Amino acid sequence: MGVLRLVDGEKKPHLGYIFEVKDRAKEAIAKSFRGNESRYGEIFKLIDNIWNIQLHRPLHGAGWYLNREFFYNTRTVDEEVATKLFTCIEMLVPDVET
Repeated sequence: MGVLRLVDGEKKPHLGYIFEVKDRAKEAIAKSFRGNESRYGEIFKLIDNIWNIQLHRPLHGAGWYLNREFFYNTRTVDEEVATKLFTCIEMLVPDVET
């Protein structure tokens, strides 16, 4: 419920936080079911469906990538998030060939 309040509340969070909150929520759900995927699999499908339809945008990924709090706490670069950053950059930079 905390995730829904964060995303749908009047005070909108920084875009980068949305990625992190979603990941932490899924980790907490899995932990509460002691890692038994058969018990939380449908919940994850619902979360992923909402994520893909409403929140999975390049700007959110770029926000996470550029947020030092998350980026520097991670030892590896998430390829999907990096791709979203590059997509945003491509939208901002005019085509040099034309």
